[in-house]
Amino acid sequence: MIESIEAQRKAVLTQLWAEATDPENPAACRVRALELLGRTGSLRLFEEQISVKADWSMPELQAELELRLLGLIGGS
Repeated sequence: MIESIEAQRKAVLTQLWAEATDPENPAACRVRALELLGRTGSLRLFEEQISVKADWSMPELQAELELRLLGLIGGS
């Protein structure tokens, strides 16, 4: 019988945790299991996260861009 996706997910996570916490496993296996756990679900510990804070109004942004472009093309 084919299990649901959620049941399969839970089984994989349970097995990874078992591998990560089994002192009989080599350290490399435990670390790899922890890494895989860290990559799952909402943890996503090893993904690059970028946040952008937009605190400029559109007119301010436009004026800043125009100034920078003028500086790059040598305008006054």
